[in-house]
Amino acid sequence: MAKKPHYEELEQRIGELEQETIELKRSAAALRQSEERYKTVLDSIEEAYFEVDLAGNFTFFNDPMLELGGYSRDEFLQTNFRSYLDHETVERAHKVFNSVYNTGAPVKAFEWKIRRKDGSYGYIEASTSLMRNSSNEPIGFRGVVRDVTQRKAMDERLRESEERYRNIFNNSTDFVYVLDLNGNFTDVNQAAERLTGYERDELLKMNFRDYTSPSAHQEIFDAFHRIFETGKPLQDYRLEVTVKDGIKKYFETSVGPLRKGGDIVGFHGSSRDITRRVEAERALRRSEAKYRMILESIEDGYYEVDLKGRFVFFNDALCRMYRYPRNELMGMNIRDLTDPETSRKGYEVFHAVFATGNPCKGFEWKGLRKDGSEIHLAASVSLMRDEDGQPIGFRGIVRDITESRRLQSQLQQARKTEAIATLAGGIAHQFNNALTPII
Repeated sequence: MAKKPHYEELEQRIGELEQETIELKRSAAALRQSEERYKTVLDSIEEAYFEVDLAGNFTFFNDPMLELGGYSRDEFLQTNFRSYLDHETVERAHKVFNSVYNTGAPVKAFEWKIRRKDGSYGYIEASTSLMRNSSNEPIGFRGVVRDVTQRKAMDERLRESEERYRNIFNNSTDFVYVLDLNGNFTDVNQAAERLTGYERDELLKMNFRDYTSPSAHQEIFDAFHRIFETGKPLQDYRLEVTVKDGIKKYFETSVGPLRKGGDIVGFHGSSRDITRRVEAERALRRSEAKYRMILESIEDGYYEVDLKGRFVFFNDALCRMYRYPRNELMGMNIRDLTDPETSRKGYEVFHAVFATGNPCKGFEWKGLRKDGSEIHLAASVSLMRDEDGQPIGFRGIVRDITESRRLQSQLQQARKTEAIATLAGGIAHQFNNALTPII
């Protein structure tokens, strides 16, 4: 009976142990639930998750981690993270993990290049932090990984595109520029320096008004405003500019809206130096004006016809000769202004000029005026060629010889009459002599 208290203490201890066991089971169940929830969360997120020990051996990871490289779970558990990286990336990763270990500070968004099971390569962006045990001792690393292969490829294409654009931008012989909405230069290429004489740094401090004619400022502003309002580019717009040495030049520019996120934030375009062309056009206009003045001042007719004989140019004298107004004569065929017989002869002349390239001068042409009356012309014809030397038509001079032909005909008639009269007088004289008696 003296040992009874001992049994009571034992029973009490057993009860405590049973209670502790129940608590342990509850804790174990809670731990399993927590781990299951933890695993479920990790497997449900899109990002890959990993844990490695201090030597870099994988100790835990979720399914997205496997999908990154195409490996099985067993293959992954038996390897070190270095197995999936190239030499350069291994060195970079080692420095990152070493920094995390020494400082305890996590590192975010550093990039790795990984080798997949099929031999292809991909890119991941990882964040990693230090894992510690209950004694606060480092035991490994954990991290979150995101597949950035597509983004990397897009970045590379963008880089290549920008590099290609920059090469085109700088190698273009045209003045390529970017303007903000106020007309200030924000970027120019190397040709801009050559064409304007300004350094790049000088141009980037300038507004378009600083090198264009003041009289054109409002017109230029209106043109840019239309582009901003309509979103439509402007092609082949001619500008008079003053370059750094004070010389005036002419640029032909094309400009369009510069967009960012759908909004127009400026303008971009290119300009070409057309000063020589403008000067040539002016010289040509002066030459044509002088040429026309000479042609209109002469009394002879001047004509140009295409290879089919249709009038493409003529002076007023030709209109007066044929008595056709300019609008009716333009486009008419030269065959419409003569009879069939003369037309046939004219074809032979024009064909010979075309075949030989030699001009023909002084041939006569019988034409028909609008009123149906005849006109006699002395004509010349030569071949017209384009810049490549190819025949494109005929040109020539015609002179109205109708009056001279009439006077010549009258003179011939008079001479014929005089000859007949002379002949008749001689015959009469001989006849009279024959009737005179001989004494």
